[in-house]
Amino acid sequence: MTEQARWRPPAGLWQAAGLLGVAVVAGCLANPLGGNGSRPGGGQVVVVVGCAAAEAGAGQTNSFCLTADAGPAPLVVRTAPLAVEPGVRAVDWDFGDGGTAAGEESVHVYGQPGVYAVTVSVRYANGARRQGRHAVAVQPSVSRMVGPLLCRSERSVRLQVADPPPYPCTWSVRDGRISGGPSATAVYAAPASPGRDRVCALFDVEGVPFEVAAEILVYRQFVILKADDLGLRTERWERYFDLLGKWELAGTAGVVWAQLLQADAAWVQRLLALQASGRGEFFHHGWDHASGENLDGSAPGMAMWEFYGTNYEYQRRHLLDGLAAAERLGFRVTTFGPPFNKADQTTVRVLDETPAIRNVLFEPPGGQRLRFRRVADIENGTGKPDLAFFAAQYRARQDEEYLVLQVHPNAIAQDRFGELERILAMLVGEGRTFVTAAEYRRLDDSRQTEPPSVETRAAGGTP
Repeated sequence: MTEQARWRPPAGLWQAAGLLGVAVVAGCLANPLGGNGSRPGGGQVVVVVGCAAAEAGAGQTNSFCLTADAGPAPLVVRTAPLAVEPGVRAVDWDFGDGGTAAGEESVHVYGQPGVYAVTVSVRYANGARRQGRHAVAVQPSVSRMVGPLLCRSERSVRLQVADPPPYPCTWSVRDGRISGGPSATAVYAAPASPGRDRVCALFDVEGVPFEVAAEILVYRQFVILKADDLGLRTERWERYFDLLGKWELAGTAGVVWAQLLQADAAWVQRLLALQASGRGEFFHHGWDHASGENLDGSAPGMAMWEFYGTNYEYQRRHLLDGLAAAERLGFRVTTFGPPFNKADQTTVRVLDETPAIRNVLFEPPGGQRLRFRRVADIENGTGKPDLAFFAAQYRARQDEEYLVLQVHPNAIAQDRFGELERILAMLVGEGRTFVTAAEYRRLDDSRQTEPPSVETRAAGGTP
């Protein structure tokens, strides 16, 4: 057998592995991946190849050890001889994922999760062959990109890979600039143009490239379209959604649930399709959008609104009835915006008892929800989009992180839809990023916590 440079495990390596051992004797097990045996001398995994008396001394065997048989990707597995008796001509390894090696010693990197059968084949001088086999379980990678999923144009954020492999790291980016390496920490500088950028940390794991990547949303300013009073299908609501579809803009619409329950199935399906596309969010805008005197029956002569001035039992029932209707129809609701933008501290209490609601549009302040502020108006009066009226506020608020723009599509006269279209065209032309309230919440949360949407894979492999 050709002599190779010998890899020897450093003292204590086997003990540090801390894995349960399995010895596999070829031809002796019903399960070809093995399941009985022991791990001699500490933590190494031993693969035993039986050999006939004519090939080596009677009762003698050939055995090899693996440094690991379980762990997260990228999992590095080294092989080495434990006891190789005379008469062996060649040793070949098949790692079960398409990788092979020749010789007693080798190193292999598993980049993808799965269970693989590692097979060692031993060929003897007389031409006989024997095999040993062992299962290696590769779990999903624990490495992940930590840092915000968003960055304002021409600004910077710090990124790092949590639980990185202990190997050199090279950073790359598609559109912006990045500085970092060989450490797992880098600074990302966003380009001037808004869009989606891809950042990648590439590790050289024993000669095999392994990457951790994430998508960064580059923005100038976010726009959240808050369209109120959605219920039955009308020509004006149809026109509004067609207008958003022209530019594939995201929007957040407030549903009056008692009304939507009466809508035709085709209309509900169109709204659900918008939700499924990610371009439509439908928030709780009340059960019946009620206002008037003594709504809850507790104060004759007192003016009340559905979520203002009414008692706890009334508000809780209306909130829960709306959520039940949403669930029945198939809508995911995490945002609340009271009708008439009127709410009180009773509403805060009711929302605090309803963890499904994580965001509030305009009112009420308080509680643990993300509250969206009202800083600019698109309408100069209900149902009256006004470009000149809006543009003055918009120019004065270029530094705002976001604009929540309230509109009442069902109240817009047909001859004023053109004004709304000109406003949207201006925002699109100036590179504003349209998101739903729920999507903004997800992005904003990533500033403090690790992003949930990351990609980790062996470079060149299938994600």
